[in-house]
Amino acid sequence: MELRKKAALITALCLTVSLFAGCGALDGDGMERTDVSVTESTTEITEDVEETEQTEAAVTESTEVSETTAVTTTVSEKTANKEAADYEDLIRSYYEAENTSDYEAFMNLMYPEKIVDYMYTISGITAESMAESLGTSDSHYEVTEIINEGEITDEYLDSFTMTFNAMYGIYCKLESEGRTVEDLTDDERAEFSGIVYGDVPEAYASDKYKATKGYDVTVRYTIDGKPDEDYFYVFYIDGEGWKLTNTMRKWLKNAQQSSLNANAKSLFTSVTTALMELTSGNENLYETYVLSSDPSKNYNIPSGLDTDELYNKIDEYLKLYDENNTYDYVALIDEGVCKYTAMHKNSEGYGVGTFPQQSIPDKSGTNISSKEVDRMGDYTLDDIYGICVDLIK
Repeated sequence: MELRKKAALITALCLTVSLFAGCGALDGDGMERTDVSVTESTTEITEDVEETEQTEAAVTESTEVSETTAVTTTVSEKTANKEAADYEDLIRSYYEAENTSDYEAFMNLMYPEKIVDYMYTISGITAESMAESLGTSDSHYEVTEIINEGEITDEYLDSFTMTFNAMYGIYCKLESEGRTVEDLTDDERAEFSGIVYGDVPEAYASDKYKATKGYDVTVRYTIDGKPDEDYFYVFYIDGEGWKLTNTMRKWLKNAQQSSLNANAKSLFTSVTTALMELTSGNENLYETYVLSSDPSKNYNIPSGLDTDELYNKIDEYLKLYDENNTYDYVALIDEGVCKYTAMHKNSEGYGVGTFPQQSIPDKSGTNISSKEVDRMGDYTLDDIYGICVDLIK
């Protein structure tokens, strides 16, 4: 069974009322993803998923500004390195738990200790029963690279805090009444579902947990020697340490890529239409060149081509798809015909969409085309620009 799906089913088995799967957005330089937010019910998980304690470093003040700066930098670097080591160990433990079918470890990697205890005692689920339901792994995962994509915003850290506290409140209430999830009425199940999604009555309120930092992380690995990648939110819970969730992250990543590819296709259509209007019948303009949203990067542009007018027409068509036209782009033109486009949102430094999709420019003999690649994440827009220029030098 696929690891992402198995992790989701573990969660669904243990939280037979309802539970969170994951939510997140990125913050930081060029990495904001305010459009990414997912909170889902157990039903959605089971149907849709295919997918150090940090010590605050105190720096002694110094009258020497340069000395203070040097010490602060050193402490900051050490703290960052320790953080990375901690959550990277967590991720590696996640894959090792899959290799050994250690379902108890899975739970402890995703949830605070007390919540895991409650899951077992109140839901009646055990690591052994999960093993019986989910089976054992017959594949081997080996992590090859862990990439920090950016910080999770405070808004979404608060969502993790809220969800854990709501789950804790539900379980405390059930325990105090000597009940299990099997005793719940349909109305209670609906009420608890609302609690997990943020509507927390005073009777279930709790401030036991606090998520104080978190990251969106891409993990590259091999499964039985075949390369693949997955995506996690890792977040730090005070008094508990680092926890993770990856339910729905691959779906989100694919959705983002599909959106970028659709935008690249719109660009392709816009450039093609603009070129037809400007160059029709003028063979002097049927040359091979690179057009960039940054005019300083244009390469081998025909001397007779009115680039100002070309940009105006492209922008006019792009605004049909995106009113604000918030994209940086590259277009490869071969003998006056647009053969390839790539773009990304210029307010967000992640992801490149292409048309033809999932491809980079290529050349066979004198014919310029494109070739499919396994991971677009290996390429930036600048990388693709460089490839385009190299093809026509």
